[in-house]
Amino acid sequence: MKLLKNKQHDLYNTTVMDLFYRSRYCENNNKLKGVSIECKKSDVATGSILKLICKTENNKISSARYQVYGCPYLMASAEWLCETVQGKSASQLKKLKIMDLMKILSIPTERKSIILILEDVVDGIRLQL
Repeated sequence: MKLLKNKQHDLYNTTVMDLFYRSRYCENNNKLKGVSIECKKSDVATGSILKLICKTENNKISSARYQVYGCPYLMASAEWLCETVQGKSASQLKKLKIMDLMKILSIPTERKSIILILEDVVDGIRLQL
């Protein structure tokens, strides 16, 4: 899905757009090799799906990738999440304040399910570390 930069998409702030277009951690672009842990969560009401795949070393996440189906907010959030979780241990993941993304990405309240999906995915990964 390619988002065109035009007036129609002015509802997304520049941080969302930058993360969306970057897609550095999208697994389709850059697959992880070797043993990994993963967690997949979804929201049936919105049809959003997020799968986080992490490679670990010394009980920390050494690299992370995502697969996502959803709106630009979810795609940008997944990109942010992969960047943020790298180098983190289980105890550090527990302290992660994902709710702050609501403000950073200007996610509308009616899309709060995105944050809940991210929190569930992080908890799923944390429990496997």
